Amino acid sequence: MESSIEEEVYSTELLERAEVVLETVAEMIYEEKKKQDIETPKTKAELVEEALNCPCISKMKEGSCGDAFISAYRCFLESETEPRGMDCMEKFQTMQDCMNSHPEEYNFEEVDPDAPPTDDPSQVPQPAHDHQHAQS
Repeated sequence: MESSIEEEVYSTELLERAEVVLETVAEMIYEEKKKQDIETPKTKAELVEEALNCPCISKMKEGSCGDAFISAYRCFLESETEPRGMDCMEKFQTMQDCMNSHPEEYNFEEVDPDAPPTDDPSQVPQPAHDHQHAQS
């Protein structure tokens, strides 16, 4: 029973961390679009595709876990549950498992789960850059 509680706490923490990162990315996309003065109404599918094509997440889409990231991010963007993304836990877990198994590609700084969320995009953990890969 204690293991189940620990898994639930872990899942909640995972969802909260993913939500902070994904909401920050979504806010960055919104601000970029606002700067470009694009005010034409778009369908939800168009908005999802736009978000997935944002240069701000290009590094996350590359590498061994790109497909897992895209799947989790798409699920989050399309989610209509409360809290948002709760129906994406399996995809978030798959993405995290993949990233944990490739630390050389996805070396995120340690995130303090007790720290308040930040609106500063520079504070969002970024994947490690593979300089050798970029030169080839």
